[in-house]
Amino acid sequence: MVETIPKLFKTRNNTKRLVCAPSNSVADYLLKKIVSKESKTVVVIVGDPMQLGLVIYSKQADKLGLGKSYLERLFESEYYNSMNENYVTKLVTNYRCHHKILYLPSMLFYNEELIASKDYDRSCEESGGSIPSLFNRIDASKVIEIIQELLGGGKLTKKDIGLIAPFQLQVLKIQEALQRLHLSGITFGSVE
Repeated sequence: MVETIPKLFKTRNNTKRLVCAPSNSVADYLLKKIVSKESKTVVVIVGDPMQLGLVIYSKQADKLGLGKSYLERLFESEYYNSMNENYVTKLVTNYRCHHKILYLPSMLFYNEELIASKDYDRSCEESGGSIPSLFNRIDASKVIEIIQELLGGGKLTKKDIGLIAPFQLQVLKIQEALQRLHLSGITFGSVE
């Protein structure tokens, strides 16, 4: 998602929101609310239909076609299925996996399009001592750089930016760095 944010603001600089929906039902609900309140809404849905499929308990819902994620259903439509660049942006560069780990899923699911940007070194991840969590200085630095770039354009304020990081300690380290740069006031969350 971090790669998507700068790309979004470069191509659609009037964008106002970035919403993260953790489930199918939440995505449908949020989309309905956003589109019904604003007439010129551009909705960006970020995800990977090849990752973590749905868990569906209702056989009737499955029969009605709800056994597929929202993103999977979109990719069955003409605009998305054709991979039209006006509708689909593929992020194929992987910054976290060694090329030998990435090889098999790239072959099986992604038409050999995934690229390992480097041999990922897990020694970049550090633990937090008293906090049972991890952080990565390189990733944190890149996030701070992107935030500064977004704020430097003059079109966004700190209140316009929200960040979700993989680890609670990553959130704390980024918050500390932003405070030192006098950039407090950004909304943060963690998946931990």
